[in-house]
Amino acid sequence: MVTRIETTRDQIRESVRSRVYRSDTLGADWEEVRYLHADDLALRAAPGLDECRLSYVYGEICREDDNRFQLYEPLDLIGSYVKVVLPEATLEGEDITWYGIVEIDDSMPHGSGAQGDKPRGRQRFTAYGLSRLLERVVILSSQIDASQDTEFPEQAVTVEYGEPFNVHSKAQATRRGNRTTDHPHDNSSEAHWFSRTPTTDAVWTADQAVRYLLENHPPLDGDDEPVCEWRLDGLPGDVRLSWYDPQVNTDGRTVKSVLDDLIPFRRGLSYTVRYDESPGPRGRVTIEPFSFSVEELTLEDDRILPANGFPCELDFENALDVEARIVESVTTSYDEVVAIGAFATSTCTLSFGKITNDMGSGFQVYNDWTPEQQLAYLNGASGQSGYNSLSRVKQYEANTRFRQRDDLRPVFRRWRLYEFWDGLVWNYETAESSATKYSFNPPWQTDDKTGWSQRDTKATADPIQPYSEKNDVPHYAAARLGIEPFLPLVDYGDYSGTAIATGSWKTAVPVEREWQYLSPLLFVITDNTSPLSPKYDLLERLAEQSSNERQLRRWSATMRILPDRPALEINVQGAPQHFLATYVAGAFQGLEPFNDPRREQGIDYDMLRTTLCLRLPWRVQRRIKIRQEPVAGRPWRRLLIPVDARLDYVVPDTVVRISNGRAERSTGGFVRDDRLRLAQIAKAAARWYQTERQSLFFRIRGVVETVRLGQLVTSVGGRYTLEGINTPVTGIRYDLLQQTTELETSMAQVDFG
Repeated sequence: MVTRIETTRDQIRESVRSRVYRSDTLGADWEEVRYLHADDLALRAAPGLDECRLSYVYGEICREDDNRFQLYEPLDLIGSYVKVVLPEATLEGEDITWYGIVEIDDSMPHGSGAQGDKPRGRQRFTAYGLSRLLERVVILSSQIDASQDTEFPEQAVTVEYGEPFNVHSKAQATRRGNRTTDHPHDNSSEAHWFSRTPTTDAVWTADQAVRYLLENHPPLDGDDEPVCEWRLDGLPGDVRLSWYDPQVNTDGRTVKSVLDDLIPFRRGLSYTVRYDESPGPRGRVTIEPFSFSVEELTLEDDRILPANGFPCELDFENALDVEARIVESVTTSYDEVVAIGAFATSTCTLSFGKITNDMGSGFQVYNDWTPEQQLAYLNGASGQSGYNSLSRVKQYEANTRFRQRDDLRPVFRRWRLYEFWDGLVWNYETAESSATKYSFNPPWQTDDKTGWSQRDTKATADPIQPYSEKNDVPHYAAARLGIEPFLPLVDYGDYSGTAIATGSWKTAVPVEREWQYLSPLLFVITDNTSPLSPKYDLLERLAEQSSNERQLRRWSATMRILPDRPALEINVQGAPQHFLATYVAGAFQGLEPFNDPRREQGIDYDMLRTTLCLRLPWRVQRRIKIRQEPVAGRPWRRLLIPVDARLDYVVPDTVVRISNGRAERSTGGFVRDDRLRLAQIAKAAARWYQTERQSLFFRIRGVVETVRLGQLVTSVGGRYTLEGINTPVTGIRYDLLQQTTELETSMAQVDFG
């Protein structure tokens, strides 16, 4: 229900003069400090801090309520708690009470007075709200459940580092929770602990994380006792903080900064702080979240972003001395929402080639060195003066040194994606004429929820370089594709056969384990005596074992993805680099027998195969228009929402593992597809930004609580000046010198990501 508040002439009251009290600790008796007055009191929603400026005149002076001079010593308030009371300042005639801690004493000495040699002057103190105490607490420990799979009873152990709230699962696009499944001691009023084994069914909500934070990291005194009790408003599971799962680091950060991340503007939320003296021996600070939403929003996963619980309307048309300023900013008004993720990827198995063909599908990975460099490598030092006079052993040594020159490093080592590759891949041990060919680009899917349209899997439906005829080859510039240094496959998964298409690979991945992405595969045909069933080996393990026992080798090789372009390096260990090029061994000058690849089990690099993850030059995204009718000449206002979303495709016939000399292939599919999640985020954001919002600055004569911090102002004005606001109050300032009250509202840039 929307409350209507009318600011009339009746609100213009007599001047309000503050009363200020001090105490060394919370919970102790308050001592009134006479003649200490509040000049102004600023209340701010998080991440801001409340601030109160106080002043006190000291020296040998005559006070306004006395008729004689007395000596008043300067006050020592640094570190003291203060209570500021504004008598009868609410609309109901009740007191406004604020609590804080003094941190600044900015004195202005005036010298000696006329009545003696005693110093006099004015002290100006600055006190901050009690949430300032949370900025002094640094998180350097965590409470972890020690009873999991152990003989210990239910208890927590303290580890000397701050655990993050939730960790990300790379492969499953879900956050893995690292909290205990049950409450400690089966008591729902106790906050969860951290768990030693992250799982997908124990994800922290913001509500649970805040309760843990306040229970385990409150501000402490010198005896390691809480300075007061700290609590989150509402019962556990309160809907205000339970509709999203945060991912927040804690180690080395202050409790205040972590709390601001758990209840952030980007979620359409903020919070205020309220202190009550009565609960417990030292009172209680309550964190009170509030929503920026005008109406309740049901999200795609059926979770609910709640509406602000205290909406109100302001009518000031009959008031005196009122200033209202309404701001509508183009930066918070949009025509289109775009939820955008990472670059899409395609994982496929590619072959190496020696010579160019008719710009077809013969190979995809091509040598990245010049013919001149290769010729120099083959000739070695034979062209240098005095070479022929050297002994054979010295010629071997000279050739070895020459072939190790930096300018010849790329030879037989550096490879790139072929610029005339037509984008088709297949099983390369199958004759090209009979092979089933697939586009390396992910196929679109017809889906009403995501809005993607059907796409042909042929190369004619290429989003990078469309072309009409299959035989027209697009020119893929090397810079337009990239190679990721990983495969989007985790080390616990079995991706062979239909495992990706059916999703059965996920059952092999233990949810309680940490896993890593696999490295790109580099393998070679080591036995081609049976063309239909060749034997393969990983190059990095050639020196350890071989699928063909007749071809045991003393050398191996590793692959490195180059970071700046779609290229890679293959580095041979245990032998010269030319052990990848047996076919040219006869052209070497001065090649010692021990380093002859024909005699020492070298290979031809056209027998090499590699499974790579190609980074495509387009990002996975979802767009929703808020305004359907663009206006010619008017800038189109687009909100980009970065989301941790991926689209990882595996092409059919991709080799996903080498096992016992066999190449295990996948029928293909998406190992991660976040398009539905992007659509949900874009849809929720579009609904949020369809509501017009404006910020409000409002000043009224008199110190009076017109609205409270966190209340949502739906409109302001009257029937002649009615304006839609739809933003919550995030700042209130009481100026006790000018006797005015100012309030302001703010907008949240909600991203739902």
